[in-house]
Amino acid sequence: MFFVSKTLYLLLLPFTWICLLMLWAVITKSAKQRQRAVRILVLFFVIFTNPYLINRAFLAWEVPPVLFEDITENQYEVGIVLTGFSQPYKSPTDRVHFLKGADRLLHAIRLYKEKKIKKILVSGASDFDMTGRMINPERSLRNVFLNCGVAESDLIMENNSKNTHENAINSAKILQEQFPNQKYIIITSAFHMRRAQACFQYENVIADSFSTDFYSVDQTSVIIPSPKVLMWWHILFKEWIGMIAYKILGYI
Repeated sequence: MFFVSKTLYLLLLPFTWICLLMLWAVITKSAKQRQRAVRILVLFFVIFTNPYLINRAFLAWEVPPVLFEDITENQYEVGIVLTGFSQPYKSPTDRVHFLKGADRLLHAIRLYKEKKIKKILVSGASDFDMTGRMINPERSLRNVFLNCGVAESDLIMENNSKNTHENAINSAKILQEQFPNQKYIIITSAFHMRRAQACFQYENVIADSFSTDFYSVDQTSVIIPSPKVLMWWHILFKEWIGMIAYKILGYI
């Protein structure tokens, strides 16, 4: 199913269809078919490079933010931070190389510092490499949290999960064993929150949402084509296809 989901993702990407349409326009011997391919190709470029359209799509899909001031002191026993916002295979190895989703870490630390969450559970293979060996402590997320003032007794590292489904399963075990019947809050990217919530609910973990790392802006009238918009569509398509695949597999 992993192979099927990745293949489905590749086949449904807008970029894949653009490449296929370009190939069709080049190899077809029919002038009518070539003209049709070019028209569809132009339509695809208009849609999938339009900043306004992708912003509307993100606004509809992303789980809205929660204000810090709307969370009371000690409201949550555990804040669950999903990883995937660092690059462990980039040199030099004396630091953590953060990706765009670093808001997950920063906002979790703020919630902790403001005493809105008591513990931080970091779920995901963040401190080990692909062979299972501990990575350099200087590029460990654990080290970052500790350096930012999180007490070691308040930090739980779950390093076995490789995807959102495993995040939910492994986190649920920890929560049920160490913090049963408490209040939890999931901290992850806004575009990823729907799938994360669905996976945790399937594992009988009822948690609130704290969305971070937004791609949308409140409003935009920009319609000038931009190549980066195509990449942003790929992020949404990955989530949509992931939801479908997880539903088929029975993960949600």
